[in-house]
Amino acid sequence: MRGEFIFGNGLVVPNNFTTAGAELILKRALQDVSGGTLHLGICTGVFDDARLIQDLNEPAFSNGYARQPLAQNNVDWPVSGQVNNEWYVESKDVVFTASGGPFSAPYNRPFLCLTLNGLTGNVIAMGKPLADEILIDVATPLESRTMRYRLYAR
Repeated sequence: MRGEFIFGNGLVVPNNFTTAGAELILKRALQDVSGGTLHLGICTGVFDDARLIQDLNEPAFSNGYARQPLAQNNVDWPVSGQVNNEWYVESKDVVFTASGGPFSAPYNRPFLCLTLNGLTGNVIAMGKPLADEILIDVATPLESRTMRYRLYAR
C-alpha cells in the first residue's frame, strides 16, 4: 500500500503512513471498519510514525482555512483505475480558499486525519515536504490550492 497527494498543477507528493494510519486503512479495506471520514489538511512539521494532530503546525481555523472532508463513498472517491498494473482509488479534488485575508501560516505538507477541526487525534498520512512553503491568500493560484489523494494497493 502506498499513497500520494496530487496537486492541481500535476505535482505528485508521495506520503508516509503513520502506524495508526496503516492500521486504519487496512481495517477499512479488509474488516469493513468505517473509522470515520478522512480529512485533508495542510501543515508544516516533521513526519514520524506516531504523529498526532497536536504536533502539527497548521494554519489557524480562520480566514477560510478548514480541513476538507473525504467521506468513505463513491462521491468523494469517484475514480479507480490502474497505473503500471497497480490498482488505485482517487479522491475528488479539494480546494483550500482564503477569505478575509491570508491563512495564518504557510504550509509545505498535506496530511490526512480523522478529525474535522479538533486539535487531538492521529495523523493517518503525511506528504513529503514541498521544496517551498506556500502561504495561501486570495491571490494564490488555484493549482497551488487544489489537491486530491490517491491510494494504491500493491
